[in-house]
Amino acid sequence: MKYEIATLQIRVEFGITRMFDHACGNCEACLRGVLLSCTEPWAVGVEILRGSVDPDVMLRGVTAAAAFASSGVPADAVVLVLADEPTLARLIRMIHDGPTLEAASSADPDVRAALQELTPTGRPDVVVTDRQGRAAVKAVVRGGTVVLPFAEVDAPSVTELVQREVTLVGPKAVQDLVNRVGHRTEIEAVL
Repeated sequence: MKYEIATLQIRVEFGITRMFDHACGNCEACLRGVLLSCTEPWAVGVEILRGSVDPDVMLRGVTAAAAFASSGVPADAVVLVLADEPTLARLIRMIHDGPTLEAASSADPDVRAALQELTPTGRPDVVVTDRQGRAAVKAVVRGGTVVLPFAEVDAPSVTELVQREVTLVGPKAVQDLVNRVGHRTEIEAVL
């Protein structure tokens, strides 16, 4: 089984999910650090990660965490991870020292209670999600940051973004995550 998204390719072979990067490293996009927008991808990619998770979970979790890694969010920011699988929250906790809450829904009563204690507004500074872009925009504090994966999401409208003054962040390169963590084997332990 093979999935191709921009310069990323995900293959499942013998129960192992492997992610390959086909970015050339030399085109204008790559030189700016936006490897996912490479205009001259290589035919043969370099393996960057492997794990035993579902390919969709790997794609969404790794690219959302990579976007977070390059977002410049302060270390003390309160982060809410909206995801059905725990993989994304585990990846975010590897690179963020501040409070990180996780839930399948921003309406979760336990999360809402924790946010009331952690923030003056009861809303997180940052919401990272694997699918729920619209819910993330509604959950984040006005002027906050929403981090999305390099995959299809329930997208917010432009009006919702403008009214809430939200900064939307997407991934530039999976390597941003690997660089923040230190080594791919630490990420693979989560996958």
